[in-house]
Amino acid sequence: MNDSYLMNNLTLPTERLVLREFPKGDWQAVYEYASDPEVVHYMLWGLNTEEETRDFIKRAMASYEKDPRREYQFAVTLEEENRLIGSCGLCVSNPDHQEAWIGYYFNWEEHYHLRIEYHQVILTSRTNNLTRTIDQSMNRLS
Repeated sequence: MNDSYLMNNLTLPTERLVLREFPKGDWQAVYEYASDPEVVHYMLWGLNTEEETRDFIKRAMASYEKDPRREYQFAVTLEEENRLIGSCGLCVSNPDHQEAWIGYYFNWEEHYHLRIEYHQVILTSRTNNLTRTIDQSMNRLS
C-alpha cells in the first residue's frame, strides 16, 4: 500500500465499527445527529442546519487532499449494518511538538457503549498506519 493511498483512503476497522472518510452522500446521516439537541448540547457549534452539515462534509473532503494534512475527519459506521452513527476527528494542533486533539460525536442512543471502542481504535491505531500517516503530515509541516 503506497503513502498516497494512506493519505486519501484511511479506514480504521474494529470488531463492530469502521472509521472511514466521508463521501459527499453522508451529509443526511450526519445531519441526523448534528441537528439533535441531546447530541450537540455541549458542543461549541450547536445545532446544525442542512447547509452547515453539507459544508462540514465539503470541508472534511477538502482536507483529504491537503499535503501536509492536518485534519482527519472520519465517519463512524456500524460494520454489520453499514450505518453511519457518528463522526470523529483528529486535528494536528502543533506539529512542532507533535500535538493533536481528538473529538467525537455519536447518535445519542449509540454514545455510551461505543465511545470506549472509539478511544481504543484511535489510541491503538499505530497498527493501522494512522500514526505513520500523521507523522508524515507533521514532518511536512516542520
